[in-house]
Amino acid sequence: MNNILSCSAGCVLALVGSAASSQSTELDPLEVDLELVLAADRSGSMSADLRSSQRLGFAAAFRDRELQRAIVSGPIGKIAVLYFEWSDRADQEVIIPWTVLASAEDMNAFANTLQHAAIASDGGETSISAAMMFAVEELETNRFSSYRRVVDISGNGRNSSGQPVEIGLRALRAVGATVNGLALPETTYGNAGPYDKLFTGFDGPIEDYYRREVIGGPGAFAIVVDPDNGFADEILRKLVLEVAWNGSTNDFHGRKPATMMTTETPSFR
Repeated sequence: MNNILSCSAGCVLALVGSAASSQSTELDPLEVDLELVLAADRSGSMSADLRSSQRLGFAAAFRDRELQRAIVSGPIGKIAVLYFEWSDRADQEVIIPWTVLASAEDMNAFANTLQHAAIASDGGETSISAAMMFAVEELETNRFSSYRRVVDISGNGRNSSGQPVEIGLRALRAVGATVNGLALPETTYGNAGPYDKLFTGFDGPIEDYYRREVIGGPGAFAIVVDPDNGFADEILRKLVLEVAWNGSTNDFHGRKPATMMTTETPSFR
């Protein structure tokens, strides 16, 4: 009888311990080499062709073997990626939620989902700051842990809605994220008068704006997309650099392109 009671008590303790261990495992964050947020502009300054090219460029990059090799070659061999699109301060839509990429199959599936998701037909003003704050929330509430966090802002317009960009950038730096930029071709409106200046480079080229206002953090950089060369190559180059970055602000694995600009910004960045 005592043996039965002893066994019963032991079994109960074992079950409780197993349940606690299981619960702990479920609650523990999953370690990855990189938490990567892809934040893509779909505001009114982005034409339908630009939105489509941007989406297809990201999809093509994740199918490329060079990026796939870079992702699985990290110390842990996997990254976590979120893709969302944004325009004004009230418009941020997750297209693909946080997804672990640990194999070519994962990355091909990610690319296929991204390519075939519906693309919004219109957009509002441009709130880079709201996109940044949305990225902060996503980074702080996900189930991952990493020694690196990167937010990749792509767009072709200046912040025209919501808080100043500096507030969003400070918030991202506070949670340990580096912010990189992908400067897309600007939309022009011919002789549209004052409206033309809302979107085009009256304060300098868009790439200079991204360098001054948007990017920040260790090794932060922006790449300019040359429409004559297409989106896919520049997006691929940028993602490989982000995944494979080794901690040096000067060493980009021999891949620093002529269209890259590193940050020259205040110390908080």
